Amino acid sequence: MLSAEPTAVAAEWAAKPAAGAGCVLESSPESLPDGYQTTTARIWVDGKTVSIVSPSAFDAGGKDIGIAVDEDPLVPLDRLGDPRTAVFDSRYATLVEQFKRGLRARVQLRFWPTWPATGTHSATFSLIGFTRAYARLDECR
Repeated sequence: MLSAEPTAVAAEWAAKPAAGAGCVLESSPESLPDGYQTTTARIWVDGKTVSIVSPSAFDAGGKDIGIAVDEDPLVPLDRLGDPRTAVFDSRYATLVEQFKRGLRARVQLRFWPTWPATGTHSATFSLIGFTRAYARLDECR
């Protein structure tokens, strides 16, 4: 019998030097609509924050930007680091543990401009390979 549940496929998770000191673990990009055109998003993880970055600017006014791992509830963003970076730092340890045990992370994003509002848009990232890559994050430093 075929399952209706989508199968997670291996994603590229790579540790890369970050701007300034240290390294960041970066997912492969996923395409999604921003309400007007197709854009991309990536997940970045460093030693203190989980971030979602995109070439399109986010709209945090709706308070509905977040990450949900598998069947876990949506974890809302803490703040925008800049218009194109959604930052999750208060629940960093929780998200990393969910990433380690999970199969996929769904990001829910809202993009600017806020008028006319286009609603939220989602992309799903595979978490296969995350744990191994995260264990190597310190080696990159």
